[in-house]
Amino acid sequence: MKKRTLILTLLLLVSILIGAYYQMKLHRVWIFAKHEKKVEFRKIGNANWFTEYTWNKAFKRAKQEKKLVFVDFSAMWCGPCQWLKKKVFSGKDFDKVVELAVPVYIEQTTKTGKKLCNKYNIKAFPTVKIFNGDGKELASVEGARLDINFYYNLVSLYSLGITKENILSMIEEGKVNLKQVLYFSDVYGVEEYGEKANVLAQAIEKCEGEYSLLTEACEELIITLSEYKKRNSLKEDDLKPWFEKLQKLLKKLNKKDRDILNLEIECTLKECKPEMSLVKSVLKENDLRHILSDFQRGFYSVLNALVISKNYEKANRLIDDALEISEGKDINRDLKIGMLTSILQSIVKVCLNPDKIDNSEVEKLGNYIALLYDKYKNTSLFKEIPFVYFMMEFNKNTGKLSEQLVSFWEDFLKKGKIDKVSAYRQIVLTYINAGDFEKAEKVIREKIDKQENFKKYGSKKTALLLNNLVWRFVEKHYYDNYLFSIMDKVIKEDKKPEYMDTLANLYALKGDYKKALELEKSAVEILKKQKVPERKIQPYIELIKKWEKK
Repeated sequence: MKKRTLILTLLLLVSILIGAYYQMKLHRVWIFAKHEKKVEFRKIGNANWFTEYTWNKAFKRAKQEKKLVFVDFSAMWCGPCQWLKKKVFSGKDFDKVVELAVPVYIEQTTKTGKKLCNKYNIKAFPTVKIFNGDGKELASVEGARLDINFYYNLVSLYSLGITKENILSMIEEGKVNLKQVLYFSDVYGVEEYGEKANVLAQAIEKCEGEYSLLTEACEELIITLSEYKKRNSLKEDDLKPWFEKLQKLLKKLNKKDRDILNLEIECTLKECKPEMSLVKSVLKENDLRHILSDFQRGFYSVLNALVISKNYEKANRLIDDALEISEGKDINRDLKIGMLTSILQSIVKVCLNPDKIDNSEVEKLGNYIALLYDKYKNTSLFKEIPFVYFMMEFNKNTGKLSEQLVSFWEDFLKKGKIDKVSAYRQIVLTYINAGDFEKAEKVIREKIDKQENFKKYGSKKTALLLNNLVWRFVEKHYYDNYLFSIMDKVIKEDKKPEYMDTLANLYALKGDYKKALELEKSAVEILKKQKVPERKIQPYIELIKKWEKK
């Protein structure tokens, strides 16, 4: 089960770089899709999958055979989609899913596939949906899980008649176990995390399961509540009833695991400075390997507690010890990937607010990421662990590691693994994050803001790219005449409200609120004519009110 969660996290992180590679081939994909033969089946692994052209036949087959319908909404340009197809759907173990469900593969780049994606409101690729034979949607899962058991258990649970509507009553009646509930809980979207938390709490209290599953369920509940709090902008006081319930549920665990999860509660739910006595207890009672391999956020919680308490020496020693453990001869490949990912993820997350950390210590933390990147960049692990993603996030939060990132993108471009504009975009963003605005503007002038790009990639695409880059300057509270000239050109190409908003913000930075208000009000008028929902117009209105007071 831990492996299930780790794999999901890894894939979501690595998808950014894989996606970049497939984006380079996007124009070829559309040419292919335009002339694609309307096939009834696609052979994937051992199974013949129905397609977007045989949608109705798939449901007819499911009704005849009394099966569910397993639909993968995919896209040729999507890196994680290709991984899912190769690593899961093509494996012989996927046959057990096909025994319970009729498989359907929808390709988004075809005209028919796009219509189905729109009909079922597909917002991310891949998305797997499960239907019954009558066409009723039972479950929807965004993102790729490289765990065949996840999909098998999900289909099995729905085959048993378990749904979001009856899961709580089935827990109460003892008809499901803890392992089943943990797998089922993955079908809840972020907007349903309040409901998911209730299901997990009920399962921890009522369901039978191994001790390791109980620990995992408790941590999953804490993580779910953390995301629920963040999404709904809740305060600590809003979660008081949950704190009481969590303490009651954690009594089912032994002291050392209870201490780890209490530290996670302090760091993720209460967001306060943890008591050092709790940190000492965690480190004294627990083997660091246990913290690294058996908890999703255990290592981060310990590292974060040490850093915010300015125990930098202990924090560095903790990272050194963790890296030494990951190099152990008894550590298999999967465990090593998990440990290194956890260490890198924790370093990045600790530096989300770098102003609270001594600058020299931020440098040291960044050096760990750079050293690991250099160590593994020519190994097979480089494809399994998204080192560059972690460097990008660290650079975004702290402005550090710009030299390493620029070097990577230049090399990536030289090897033909990314198109020029995408590479230069990343280089510009890296320089902006580092506060090196002159270098960022130089790359835009020489490589992006060129008439040939407007012709090659289309004026609207290039205008969108330039607007997005200028907005990053705005976020850094930087402006100059060149940025104004870019936005004048962008708006001339495509007079979009969001582009007018970017230019308005530039004028506001300059102190010309009269011009800023004129542009922002014009943007609002356009949005109202387009009958855009009020919630999307509200940010513009708030800015107008703010600037009118200046």
